[in-house]
Amino acid sequence: MKRKYMSHIIVFIIIIVFLYGCKNNIADRTLTSNQVSDSSYHITDESNREVQASTNEIRKDMDENDAEDWVSIDNKEFNDFVNMIINPTDEEEIVKAEWIEENVCFRVSIERPNQVEDYYAHHDDYIFIKDGTIKWFKVDYPNHKDLQYPDRHVWAASDFKVRYEDVTFDGNKDILIFLGNAGSHGSEVFCAYIYSAGNFVYTKSFENIPNYSIDYDNEIIRGWNTDSASTYHTSVYKFVDGEFVVSETEYYEYNPELGEYELIKVE
Repeated sequence: MKRKYMSHIIVFIIIIVFLYGCKNNIADRTLTSNQVSDSSYHITDESNREVQASTNEIRKDMDENDAEDWVSIDNKEFNDFVNMIINPTDEEEIVKAEWIEENVCFRVSIERPNQVEDYYAHHDDYIFIKDGTIKWFKVDYPNHKDLQYPDRHVWAASDFKVRYEDVTFDGNKDILIFLGNAGSHGSEVFCAYIYSAGNFVYTKSFENIPNYSIDYDNEIIRGWNTDSASTYHTSVYKFVDGEFVVSETEYYEYNPELGEYELIKVE
């Protein structure tokens, strides 16, 4: 009887060791392959505009054959991850799934198939970045009748195109999303998610830059806007302490005698 009892103890110890090893193995795979993420980056928090980490429920013992693929991507690991994150409801549909930069930056766009009063058909965007690990965040957009110009205010003729380029000159590319043409002169406006310490931080101040262009030689952002039929101005912006600020503005006025615009003031 004693021998039988000891054998039961040995078997029990073996089972405990086996389960502990499996747990560590799952944790290791989670950290290295990102097949299962224990946090997601929601960069749309209006209160502080910083990356917020929210815990996802880890899908244990998930049978891949039972999971529906919402989009199809050649890279299986990346495909499984993207399809695990996006989960459109019956009131949503995927209208675009595309590489912004091949094998690096991927975007999935969600729209409302049925019109909802005071809201755009374009519902939100999922942005995925592959840089050794997989990072992702979700972008939503405000009510289009909100005239107080909230974060990511959508203007006329927006197609929500995405650009992946470095606008802070730190060697890391950022995410820019077209919000449409603002004002009577139709200046292009983009919202920005700036790379910072491994995350992408929504930065409201970039929306103050009309018709932006990147001057890589001087490491500055340039913007310009028409003020009237005969005047316009150009501004230089720099990224300082996490915000885009104006460092200089030049004002131009059309001189009919010369047949060209001339500089009249610098601030």
